[in-house]
Amino acid sequence: MTERKQPDNDHRQCLRDKRVGVTGRFVSMTHTEIRQVVEACGGQFIHRLPRGSAILVVGGDGWPTMYDGSPSAAFRRARSLLALGYPIEFLDEKEFLKLVGLLEHDRRLQGQLTMAEVSAALGIPAPRLRRWLRLGILQ
Repeated sequence: MTERKQPDNDHRQCLRDKRVGVTGRFVSMTHTEIRQVVEACGGQFIHRLPRGSAILVVGGDGWPTMYDGSPSAAFRRARSLLALGYPIEFLDEKEFLKLVGLLEHDRRLQGQLTMAEVSAALGIPAPRLRRWLRLGILQ
């Protein structure tokens, strides 16, 4: 896990005694990195939501769906458990990062990208993007 993904001391026990599962693709980190953050914050990372209380973190890179468009197994299970009265908490990626004290460190979720990052993501040369900005084509 990179240094920037380490929770600070104020958040070291924010997930103490909580079980946390994930579903979907994440913008800010991999599932392995999320597991490390959960454990660093005193939580238990789980692959399958149990009966009882748990938190399901939903990735910010699209809905948690299968290739055919149906909801992921973790998302379906969480909805079922919630319907049965189990205390399942859903957090989106930004809420999770805020909870563990990492939101301010992840510019990708806050819409603050460098020109180089935008250029790489779009596959458009940075000089062309700058020219489009000057012409008012982009804001």
